[in-house]
Amino acid sequence: MANKNKKIRSAQQRKELNQKIAEIIWVTLGGIIGVAGIVSLVLGTFISNMSDNFHSHPFYPLYQFQEKFFTWLKSWSHISLSSFVILGIILISFACVYLLIVLFVYANKQDAKDKRNKAKKLRERNLKKFEEERAAAEEAAALKREEEEKAALEVQQSQQQEETEQQEVKENIEQTNNQTEEDK
Repeated sequence: MANKNKKIRSAQQRKELNQKIAEIIWVTLGGIIGVAGIVSLVLGTFISNMSDNFHSHPFYPLYQFQEKFFTWLKSWSHISLSSFVILGIILISFACVYLLIVLFVYANKQDAKDKRNKAKKLRERNLKKFEEERAAAEEAAALKREEEEKAALEVQQSQQQEETEQQEVKENIEQTNNQTEEDK
């Protein structure tokens, strides 16, 4: 029995560990998407703030990368974005919604787990209370039986005492009768 409980506990612990690892992975993925959005937003801001003579600007390679990246993105997925700023806003928005969903799901799982644990503790407390009440009732019944036995024993002793007194009275009466007969 103890070995079985140990196996069940270890299986539950493994399941909980796997759920925690999955939660960490999902939250980390959302964080990575959010950081990518922030980086994209910062890059887009740098590129859009270049002066008119941007061919000699140190961030000109970033501008070229932006143009090439969005040309490739449009040819590959038919998404027409034109700036890292827009991509950054989209990624940050997606990451926020994604993280809210992940946190909502795992918060609900934790709430359900807390409810199960609370119900389990309540059942254990009720069982303990029931056992205490049963033990008290058994003790009260035992005390009542003892009192009834004592009362029955006292009644029996008083009956025996009355019988012995009656016998003594009869014997006294017989003796007095015998003495009176002898006296006559």
